[in-house]
Amino acid sequence: VIVGVGNQRVIVRPAEVPSMGESDLRSAVALQAAELIPMQLDDVVLDHQVLERYINNNGDDTMRVLIVAAQKEIVRNLLTAVELAGLNPTLVDLIPFALLRSLADVTGFDDLEAEGPTAEAIVSVGGGVTTLVVHEQGVPKFVRMLMRGGEAFTNAIASDLSITFEAAEGLKRQVSAGLSDGTVGEAAQVLDNNVRHFVEEVLNSLDYHA
Repeated sequence: VIVGVGNQRVIVRPAEVPSMGESDLRSAVALQAAELIPMQLDDVVLDHQVLERYINNNGDDTMRVLIVAAQKEIVRNLLTAVELAGLNPTLVDLIPFALLRSLADVTGFDDLEAEGPTAEAIVSVGGGVTTLVVHEQGVPKFVRMLMRGGEAFTNAIASDLSITFEAAEGLKRQVSAGLSDGTVGEAAQVLDNNVRHFVEEVLNSLDYHA
């Protein structure tokens, strides 16, 4: 199996470096990571993905890379869980990259001269983590993981209405089904306020990328 990682202890940062061979690139990535990654490098598994090669404004041959750092404990626990399930892990992937390969629509980018959007954002809302990845023609340009998902909305309903998490989850699903009577209507108001803040957070991330 291939397993995916993506939470607050997985950091993704873009970097630009002069074009070079793979062995030199690994050394360059380690130096860049020391400045870009807010964790001790001894505590992380470090990897990179070359996004593109281009000539910069100074005429230099340049590479744009994504640097990925995952805390070793997270990776170790993930692999242990998979192995205890009787499965053989062959690769640890970054969840945003997996989403990109599965969902990216590159059919609209065949004609680069055509008017219209040249980038697409994929937003995957999970229970506790929301993954945001922006790509152009299947090449990732921006990755961010927001530490908020569907459970936050359920917790908000439970807190505001003083009910259990299970009851709040049921109300959330009734709101999603279009119901609005009684307590469901109260839950809908709570959801509306929280979803607005959540959407603002997603839009702020896209604005930051832009």
